[in-house]
Amino acid sequence: MTNQRFWDLIEKCNWKSDYNYERICQELKDLKFLNSKEEYKEFEKKFYETKNILYKKTFDFYNYGGDDSFDDMLSDTIGQGEKSYNNMINNPSYCNYNGKESFAYSFHVNW
Repeated sequence: MTNQRFWDLIEKCNWKSDYNYERICQELKDLKFLNSKEEYKEFEKKFYETKNILYKKTFDFYNYGGDDSFDDMLSDTIGQGEKSYNNMINNPSYCNYNGKESFAYSFHVNW
């Protein structure tokens, strides 16, 4: 999956509109804006790869709580979109975390 397609899909998830991972999970399951289950798997894989990059870049700057909060913050940053992600990549101490759990739960799709 290309970076452009990944970020387009992130925008279509529209996490910032309501922070509702259950809605997003259902839309992913229904393939609302995906072409296939295979594309969903690529999207999920790219999400976790992107989160791992962000983790490595920000770990030394994070002081907002425990591991679960840190994971939620990373997921939320990606869910907010490419601009938020790039802000944190370029300035690891940047944090725009809204305290919502967790964009990553959107990927708990079972067929």
